[in-house]
Amino acid sequence: MSDPITFRCVCPVLNCPNEKIIYWKHKGCSNGSETIDINGEVKCDQCGTHDFILNWRYSCGEHKNGYEYPDTAKVAKVIGALVNMMEDEKEIAFITKLCLNIKKRNK
Repeated sequence: MSDPITFRCVCPVLNCPNEKIIYWKHKGCSNGSETIDINGEVKCDQCGTHDFILNWRYSCGEHKNGYEYPDTAKVAKVIGALVNMMEDEKEIAFITKLCLNIKKRNK
């Protein structure tokens, strides 16, 4: 499984209390869903905007500072938690490889 998957996770901002799974959309594209590929690239399906997961800013509505950059350690934790939602071995392998690629790229 190397095709991008729908990008969903809890808010990756440090100390954010929001524990809900969010299907992310970026500001300006109300109907565009986002996907994430094996290399950690997040892409809006509506407008094509894309960038590395750690370069995006996130706002789930629960933290006071609006849009904030994610915490590197929390990103690994929340993406790793997606393994629990996966139903087959290919999906689990995708998430595992994604976490490793994000770690490598962030060095």
